[in-house]
Amino acid sequence: MKFSERIIQIANFIEDGSSCFDVGADHGYLENYLSNYRNIHKIMAIENKIGPFSSLKNNTYGLKNVECSFSSGLDNYNEQYDTVIMTGMGGKLIINLLNEHLDKLKFIKNLIIGPQKNIDEVRKDLLQLGFVINKEAIIKENNNPNDTETEETI
Repeated sequence: MKFSERIIQIANFIEDGSSCFDVGADHGYLENYLSNYRNIHKIMAIENKIGPFSSLKNNTYGLKNVECSFSSGLDNYNEQYDTVIMTGMGGKLIINLLNEHLDKLKFIKNLIIGPQKNIDEVRKDLLQLGFVINKEAIIKENNNPNDTETEETI
């Protein structure tokens, strides 16, 4: 499996030995990369749409330390996961998901987000929630000059 620059960059922001909770795991490409190329303790992959969830289950079948959950947002998050990943979704959705579970935020050591829209609002809201932005990367998904850029905010 060939991995995109975006997947590799997200993975590079995750500390070795982490326990990851990936909200909106989609087809499980990040889980595949982490399981095969990184030293990650465990990964919970969350998806709330049946089509992507089926792909997620198929694409992560047999991977070490990967569990999949058909659920939404941080509903099933608990303190055994130190890293939360929310990429490939809109900024307002990310902030809404965090605001729905304010009581759980104190357990998150690392939050890796990749808002596709409303990036400035997300930065402001993260600071208001008590997070500090330590690292950022801008990733252009394709070499096509007509494609828009995707920004990963960490």
